[in-house]
Amino acid sequence: TVQWERAADSSVRVRVVPELIDVSRARDTVRTGTAIELALEDLFNTQSRVSAQIASSLGVSLSAEAATRLARTPTRNRDAFEAYVRASLPGETHAESFLQQAVALDSTFALARANLGFRAALKYPSTFDPAVAELAGRASDRAMMLDSNSEQSQIARSLYERHVTRNFAAAVAHARTAIKFAPGNAENMHLIAAALLNAGKLDEALEWARKGATLDPRSSSAAARVALMLVWKHDYANASIEADHALRLVQRRGGFIVIDSIWIPVMRGDLDAAHAFTASLPDSQARAGATDAVLRDFAQIWIVDSLSRQYAMRMFQRRAAMANYYSVALFEAWSRHDANAQRALADSAIRAIRERLDPVPREERLRMQLAFAHALRGQCLEAIVQADSANATRSIHQDGLIGAGMSLQLAEVLALCGENDRAIALVDTLLRLPGLVTPGWLRVDPHFAGLRADVRFQKLMGQ
Repeated sequence: TVQWERAADSSVRVRVVPELIDVSRARDTVRTGTAIELALEDLFNTQSRVSAQIASSLGVSLSAEAATRLARTPTRNRDAFEAYVRASLPGETHAESFLQQAVALDSTFALARANLGFRAALKYPSTFDPAVAELAGRASDRAMMLDSNSEQSQIARSLYERHVTRNFAAAVAHARTAIKFAPGNAENMHLIAAALLNAGKLDEALEWARKGATLDPRSSSAAARVALMLVWKHDYANASIEADHALRLVQRRGGFIVIDSIWIPVMRGDLDAAHAFTASLPDSQARAGATDAVLRDFAQIWIVDSLSRQYAMRMFQRRAAMANYYSVALFEAWSRHDANAQRALADSAIRAIRERLDPVPREERLRMQLAFAHALRGQCLEAIVQADSANATRSIHQDGLIGAGMSLQLAEVLALCGENDRAIALVDTLLRLPGLVTPGWLRVDPHFAGLRADVRFQKLMGQ
């Protein structure tokens, strides 16, 4: 446990309580070492000594490789080091500025550059901002040039290849290298598991995800990652066990996860159970958050209840996220068969989405969002062009995670536009692959309502 304390004079003190979790027993046991407390400037002078002291207090012997790695000084510039540490403070809202300051003070500070690239790569999928993509690439590339033997440099580059360039083979390669440098680091196992899932190597991804969860038993995200991969394999029984474990962990912090409560019921054909869960969340913020999560993941906003979608619309308005606001409002109008509102909202959605898409024309998720708006406007030729374009570069055959959702959305657009033959053929393919599509899903997805009278589709629903 690391605790930071900022004094009235802005000085920073750090208190480290080392813990060693023994995962070899039936119940995880924790060995606690001696707490260490020191000022930030003292941490700069004694980094390797503090690390050795922590290991000693836990009765752990460091390998020669680990000792050498700890003895390396990331920077000799005290001010650069302080800026780097301040960027790592919990709740720090100006982390990027502190990291920029750190690399300005020491242009050879590889760790700071890697952290800068790491943060930018994780930020890009929620912004689609070309400047963020450029920063992620530049910072991670410079970190690799400065120190390619650094675990952090490899992680930053792996995340850049995964989230920005979507070169999943390269993302996996950099993650494997990071593991070689730190084979016992659970975070690296999480990293390679996620990259392998994108690369369509589900079995190996699950193996690494389980290793990471074993080494990091207190991580709700690690357990949730295992659960997601089991869902992808349609192993609902074991997925529910992992999801329940993740939920117990995350509830300690007042949060929730959606795998067991939303995705699994829908894949089993129980939409009422998913709606009951979102309706049971404690407040409008939580219900809007659940809607945002499913929209961000696979754009399936129909799996949350109507009131939660309305709460999300208010949230999107406050954030000026008008593309999402109009997309949800358009779905609401379509659901209640309000043709006049549907036309007006479709026009607004198309304008708002194009405004976001213009700077990043290759962003498939925005292009697919645009396809739905055109389809619900009755402009099916343009809808299918956009959906085919998005799926052509990010189908389930190219991306085992987001691509699985992309191919499902193509099938939904085709169904909305009356392209029944193509829609049914694609659904038939998706049923044979890991992902969201199951016979239960087909029975409750409203986009497929027009196909349910077709004998071929009925056969798929009954599998």
